[in-house]
Amino acid sequence: IGRNKLKAACRKMTIDTGESVIKGKFVFGAIYNTLSIGGTTAFIDRDVSLDDGLIEGLFIKKPKTLKQWEQVGRGLLKRDFNVPGMVFVRAKKFNIYSEEAAWTLDGENGGKHKHIIVTAEQKALHIARPKTADLKEPINTENV
Repeated sequence: IGRNKLKAACRKMTIDTGESVIKGKFVFGAIYNTLSIGGTTAFIDRDVSLDDGLIEGLFIKKPKTLKQWEQVGRGLLKRDFNVPGMVFVRAKKFNIYSEEAAWTLDGENGGKHKHIIVTAEQKALHIARPKTADLKEPINTENV
């Protein structure tokens, strides 16, 4: 990545969870409550829970050296987010202030914003389905 493209991709942000405030220049940020993002599990903490009322956030600060880039890459491969430059947070709410940045929501254009708020609602979605005994064929839950 060229220096100018990296500079353009970095955003100065303040991330406030109500319990902690994180400031810095970030090259990547994701807020999620899922078992995979775009078909990969590299960004997912092994202890993610879909119904605990918390959402996860992974933010990568702009690496200043080649060694820091390497540490971040190794951390992602091992799903070890305790490396310099990586910030992993689990919270009920993310209040993010930044330079104007383009956001996506589940892969769709979310517009450009300077301030966003993301909150978790514990067990807000109820899914109803027939009992397995009432079905002619069992439900495949692998992709649910």
